[in-house]
Amino acid sequence: MQQIKKGRQPSGKNWTDDASLNHYSKGACCQWLFDCVCGIRLDERRIIFIIEPHPVFQLENAGLFMNLSTESLKVSGKKQGDDYVYHIVIPCNCMAEVKLPGEKI
Repeated sequence: MQQIKKGRQPSGKNWTDDASLNHYSKGACCQWLFDCVCGIRLDERRIIFIIEPHPVFQLENAGLFMNLSTESLKVSGKKQGDDYVYHIVIPCNCMAEVKLPGEKI
């Protein structure tokens, strides 16, 4: 989180071939954004996406998209006051189970 506070991006960019971007910290940060903040998982038993985002109120907004054949799965959230507002797009021919924070199942 310290890198983000200083204006750096969680996954580094390197325009030369002399440095490796294959580092645990960069992958772990991306996995945290994917799995936890945006909450995207694949239930391989039922072949559906599970979308269960967990808001991090220190972040004003967060989002990601995953390219699937011809369309994208998109999850984004934005802080509005004391709440988080989500925008979720499920591509055609895909199924998803969406569990929002505070929602009773």
